[in-house]
Amino acid sequence: MHEGLLNSKRPSLDALTGVRFFAAFAVFMFHYGASFSEQIGVPKPLTTFLHNGYYGVSMFFVLSGFIMTYTYTGKLSTKIELYEFAVARIARIYPVYLLVLVIALPVLTSPIDSRGVVAVLLMLQSWTPAASNFGYTWVMQAWTLSVEMFFYAIFPLVLAICGGLQLRGITTGMILVGTAIVAFGLPTITPGTQSIPLIPNGLGLPLPVLRSFEFVFGLLLCRFMFMAPQTARTLARGPITFLTLTLIVAILSFSVNSQITALATILFGLLIIQLAISKSWLVTFLSTRVILLLGGASYALYLAQGPIREWVRLLIPGKLLGSVVNPVVALLIAIAIFMYFERPLRLFVRDALMIRTKPPAQGTRPVKTNS
Repeated sequence: MHEGLLNSKRPSLDALTGVRFFAAFAVFMFHYGASFSEQIGVPKPLTTFLHNGYYGVSMFFVLSGFIMTYTYTGKLSTKIELYEFAVARIARIYPVYLLVLVIALPVLTSPIDSRGVVAVLLMLQSWTPAASNFGYTWVMQAWTLSVEMFFYAIFPLVLAICGGLQLRGITTGMILVGTAIVAFGLPTITPGTQSIPLIPNGLGLPLPVLRSFEFVFGLLLCRFMFMAPQTARTLARGPITFLTLTLIVAILSFSVNSQITALATILFGLLIIQLAISKSWLVTFLSTRVILLLGGASYALYLAQGPIREWVRLLIPGKLLGSVVNPVVALLIAIAIFMYFERPLRLFVRDALMIRTKPPAQGTRPVKTNS
């Protein structure tokens, strides 16, 4: 598996696209349903699970490191490849980002100054100590995009470093990074976090640095899968996958301790490997056309949920009616953005900015490029 995947076109991992929807929906329900569930008196484990829905962000961060490593291993060795990587990343997130910022402008709940405008447009709003709320400027959920841009910036270097490690080094790295994630409760750190376990005042570290451990963990997991395929297949067996899911649900349903719940992030990593290489019923389900469509729309659903909620409140009278309509409207708008804006504009930006080599002259060897 190692050599084959590194030296050939890798198969698509459809299940990992499908699972993105459930991560985005967990975040949506954290913002939309957690408090409501308390008001109507649902069982405590369900309320706790909904309150821990923000762990969908942690899964996104681990998944980002894993998918980018799977996609770009062996493909970032030249300046052209690095340039095209940057273009692909900008095309992936910036068009929808700008659209959501525009959608949010008329319904901003607090004024925004010139400093906030510049920081948000440059995706720098999260570059403050964790205790600051500045990351929530303009669109609340966009703080994670500021963090993600840092991941993109460091990815080629971290991938190159990890590419020189043998299996023992990759395994050691996974253990050390995973330990840091749990010990410091890193998945719970968001703008406005006042206390971080074992780190006095967060040492003033900016949020993207603190959350980068999850991204690096995903990167190391993918390298591990490449280098230890037999072990990965063993971990992906049906009973182990079922146990992984059960433990994730149990942890997020019964714990509010930041270090205990952080164990769910470690299990997310295991689940990602399981979804990447197994052929279970879960993989089949996550790869169906409907779930793939929802997975494709997950980015728009995640980012646009706040502005859409404010528009629903403004246009639909009655709190109860708005509560019923909001999830449906959010999902429909997210699908429309994905199909008619995000996907076509992503292709347009890539086609416009990618470097295309001219066809080789007759009798010469073709030049290979990665797009």
